[in-house]
Amino acid sequence: MDVISLNNNAKNMTNYENVTTNKNRNQARLSVFESFVFSLSFSIRAINSSRWLFLVSMILDGAFLILTGIFVQPILDRLVAFGIVIGSLIAKRGFSISVLSQLFLPDVEPYSGKVVMLYLLLVLVSYFLYVVVEGSAWLLCKKIARGVRSKSDASCKTDELSQSFRYFSVSNIREWRRFILQFAQLNSWLFVWLAVYGVLDLLISLRSKVVELAVHSQVTDPLGFLLLILLFVSFVIAVLSYTTMNFLQGLRLLYSRDVRVSICFIVILLLALDFALFLLSSYGTVGISLAAVLMLFVFSFLRVYVIGVCSCDQVES
Repeated sequence: MDVISLNNNAKNMTNYENVTTNKNRNQARLSVFESFVFSLSFSIRAINSSRWLFLVSMILDGAFLILTGIFVQPILDRLVAFGIVIGSLIAKRGFSISVLSQLFLPDVEPYSGKVVMLYLLLVLVSYFLYVVVEGSAWLLCKKIARGVRSKSDASCKTDELSQSFRYFSVSNIREWRRFILQFAQLNSWLFVWLAVYGVLDLLISLRSKVVELAVHSQVTDPLGFLLLILLFVSFVIAVLSYTTMNFLQGLRLLYSRDVRVSICFIVILLLALDFALFLLSSYGTVGISLAAVLMLFVFSFLRVYVIGVCSCDQVES
């Protein structure tokens, strides 16, 4: 009887442990969902409490796209034109010598020098525009996230527009200058990596072009796909580091459960945005205008959302 009772007790303990384990797993799943909903509601409340600042953030995103088209796109077009010329010259020789060595041959070197100068100019112009315009947008979104107020707060009864203009006082201009300098320093590694990525991508593209001409079929280089993955991961780390203005803390946030869930949500939202833009673009000028407004709204919303998620993660840790 003692042996039977011991076996029954052991079975009961095993069942209890299984029930407890399943309960903890359900609580973990619920906590992920609750954290996601809290971050989403936090972003909505933050935007609702600072609508004018959010509008300015959207305008800054639009200004960045316009300025990029004015100053960056012409340089990029010249780079593409010279790249086509270099590719045609290299393709004539095939694999007689390496692609990198062919860039320094007498008939190719003049174009290679122009490509290097234009590429450096492209990186510097892009870096300046990104730091000043997008840095300002990130600062505004940080202020939006910090400015969440409850409905019972008396300050909500004041004029929201006049409250928003306080951010453009002399003291806040000094804060903006300090933030932009920090933002520039934080993004220096990213643009160096982007410059290296551009050079490697160019060499891979030229090599693939030579191979395609040799085998008379399209060739996909796996190194290009690997570089694209590294570029995506680098961009994610950079965005996370903007929330703390620290690269190492941004790297640590990449291992957070809530941040990983948020990255999945952002990817799904961006895919949905891409599909919505495709649909709206078929409705003429009105549809394109709505698509532009929707895109700017989503970009600014995601900025506030990421700040909220990372802030909640820092509080929990």
